[in-house]
Amino acid sequence: MKKILHPFDQKFYCGSGERFFPVYIVITDERGYLSFTGVQAPIHGGNANGGCGQINMEYNHRNPAENDTRYSTPIMPDELRFSKDWDVDTWYSLLHLWHEYHLKKVESVPEIILSLLNALPDTDRTPIWC
Repeated sequence: MKKILHPFDQKFYCGSGERFFPVYIVITDERGYLSFTGVQAPIHGGNANGGCGQINMEYNHRNPAENDTRYSTPIMPDELRFSKDWDVDTWYSLLHLWHEYHLKKVESVPEIILSLLNALPDTDRTPIWC
């Protein structure tokens, strides 16, 4: 499995001011483990205007117990501009699956969860780092 998702655009500050940039998430099952990783506002050359890696910790989760306590003001869904076929519920579901199944052995992940992940809306855009 290799899923490339573009769930939303997010506002970031750059040299010319504030504007929306894409956020991408890649889900893979390489080496037998389910892996989630993301990049906020990737730019050519491999850098990004936002974070890279486990970006899920910066966002508010449906279940507050899953919020990362290192972030006192998580990014709320109303700050995001959702892509086609994405909405708050789909985003919250993805965050929950990321929380529960990141780095779990694929063989231990229930088939229904793998089906849910495969059913997430794909993107027709491919970030440069994929």
